[in-house]
Amino acid sequence: MLRAESTALAALGAGDRLIIERADLDGDGTDEILLYTPDIALVVAPYGGSVIELSLVAQARNLADVLVRVREPYHEELPAGDPRRALLGEDTFPRALFRDRFLAPDARLRGAASATEEERATGLTDPLWEVVAVERHGSDAVRAILRQDGVVADARGDARIRVEKRYTLRGRVLSYREEIANRSREVLRVRHAVVLDLFLGPDVAACGVVLDDDRVDATETLDRGTGEIVRLEGPGYAVGLNLLQPARVWHFPVRTVYRALGEWHTVVQGLSLWLIRDLAIEPGRKARFDAKVKVET
Repeated sequence: MLRAESTALAALGAGDRLIIERADLDGDGTDEILLYTPDIALVVAPYGGSVIELSLVAQARNLADVLVRVREPYHEELPAGDPRRALLGEDTFPRALFRDRFLAPDARLRGAASATEEERATGLTDPLWEVVAVERHGSDAVRAILRQDGVVADARGDARIRVEKRYTLRGRVLSYREEIANRSREVLRVRHAVVLDLFLGPDVAACGVVLDDDRVDATETLDRGTGEIVRLEGPGYAVGLNLLQPARVWHFPVRTVYRALGEWHTVVQGLSLWLIRDLAIEPGRKARFDAKVKVET
């Protein structure tokens, strides 16, 4: 489909242009935001405020193409003692890039990987974000700005916040900015995670995650400590994240189990990358998170 769109745009003489569109791609009654450069196709969903497509045009590869895990009736036929039953997770949230999670202060990597921390995490009250602006940004970039007012829990109870996200696409670089404003009367202390669910493709064994020059397999479940430069490497592509504010880095594979021709198989659908910061925001002040995502082929 992406190759067909690219061919059609080239035929119309628009293959080298910046394009902004609004269209309901999934039939949920809400228009998604489509931002195109000659290199990247980006789709931002107001439902969730996250990126549901980050495609490399030349390779027709969507780096956000991680499926939501669903429990199927036939999964109950997996024997009770089979260790693969632990992989039969069911996602109650959409897989996407730049998801927000507000975690319990004692949240741990193993809980996130087994989905228990996902269940404990507090999202924002309304999944539908307000679209503030969709616009050209200078002569060579396009931008979308979304905002939501919500409530999160901290040690003192519920706290009112306002979150604003800015996605700016310029060539092969996506700049992301998120601001969390404390609208309560007390200091807000919360563990915040920006989550990216990244598609690895069919050759998972060849994929690796690099944090500040230390490379490990993408199928490992690891707390990598605090860093500023994260890089996902796969066959024929690489995705680099430059974090302007250091964050603690967790990552783990998104695994599930399926049956085909009577045989059970384990599959890695993608990599879940968590960028975590412990925040203390004074009343009326903001905390900011900036990242630049650069795609290489």
